[in-house]
Amino acid sequence: MSRSGILSLAVVVVVAIMIWFGMRGTSDAQCTICMSWKGTTECADSAGSTQQEAIDRARTAICAVLTQTRADNINCGNQEPTSVECN
Repeated sequence: MSRSGILSLAVVVVVAIMIWFGMRGTSDAQCTICMSWKGTTECADSAGSTQQEAIDRARTAICAVLTQTRADNINCGNQEPTSVECN
């Protein structure tokens, strides 16, 4: 497997673990958010003790998938989601 393939697989595993840990335990807020980055849109579900925590967790997971560089990841994380649904 190529280096980029291994890196991509590692990112997917990290995101899956983050989502799994984010949805474990007692959570008062559950949100689905969507974000766009350079023409690509990705959505994720997340949970947290507050609505903002759930949104931040989902944003982190989405930006990890959508971006390639640290600078892009930071810039993506500073954007507002294109949609937010919380219950």
